[in-house]
Amino acid sequence: MTARDGPHADATAERARAVDAAFDRGDPEVGTAVVELVLSGADFEVAAPRVERALRAEEETVRRLGQVAAGDLARPVPGPPWLVPLPVAPAFLEQLRPGTPAPPLEDTWETVRDRLSRRG
Repeated sequence: MTARDGPHADATAERARAVDAAFDRGDPEVGTAVVELVLSGADFEVAAPRVERALRAEEETVRRLGQVAAGDLARPVPGPPWLVPLPVAPAFLEQLRPGTPAPPLEDTWETVRDRLSRRG
């Protein structure tokens, strides 16, 4: 079962529209929304274009979270039924190769530390 035909199809579509709207208005939290979309179990076809858009964003934080989302989208480890390995677009692989700003886990912690320091 996928998000497309499961009981959460409406919620997934609504979340995808919210991510698109966040991109359109330049919301600084859009990278987090993309990660949430992927982790919600959205189908590859729903999540991939939004992850790719995050990977191409001008804002560094959004790009970094796009890398995290791409890694989650391509997760090769077993998990819940909705979290299965999916085909990976070449753009995602390019972003995850060595030479990008930092490994996704390091990027995640840096982003968390940055956000916590802003709450001060």
